[in-house]
Amino acid sequence: MIRDPEKLTAQIIEWLRAELIRTRSRCFVVQTNMRFSLYSMATARLCQQVANTFNIDFDVSLVTDEFSLAADAVRYAEKHRGLIVGGLSREQVFARDYHKYSSGLIDILPIAELYHHEILDLSRSLSLSIQMQEPIIRELPASMIEWADRENISSNIVVAEASPNTSRVWFRYMLPQKEALSKLHQFEKLTRHKALVKPVFPARTSEFVQ
Repeated sequence: MIRDPEKLTAQIIEWLRAELIRTRSRCFVVQTNMRFSLYSMATARLCQQVANTFNIDFDVSLVTDEFSLAADAVRYAEKHRGLIVGGLSREQVFARDYHKYSSGLIDILPIAELYHHEILDLSRSLSLSIQMQEPIIRELPASMIEWADRENISSNIVVAEASPNTSRVWFRYMLPQKEALSKLHQFEKLTRHKALVKPVFPARTSEFVQ
């Protein structure tokens, strides 16, 4: 839950500015995904706010999350000294709902520690009126993935080598929760090589996020 979306927005904007300076970049290249258009637009709006807040002259260019255009994004970023910004949510990163060939090109992830409902709150503070229903990620509702992620934080039940059904807390879960944990555990083991290691805005350590 975001306690103060406006103040969190200001923190993200400052972080984006710092990343722009750290990498000596001159523009942002925002990677878009039609399935998660709100995430992309929120990311683009945050990048644009950097220009508005700090009076920096640069372009925000949008590219789609498709194999044929992934290389174009890299060429554009190289030509214009751009920083490729991804709009992945925490659920997408946790479930690894991305393509290595495209998302692997991302340089930074400003909203990747925010859950779907938190991105909705952030979007409202950015005056975005785009509506987006709860997404289905890896055949699971985003709310179920958030629940599994929070369980994993406390018990490592998804990322552990052992099967979730061997956990001492397995008896506490309902059948849909057990199915979700088992699915995510199996997928995590199969996709460890796809894990993104990128600079991420540390939203979970912010005083404005619970």
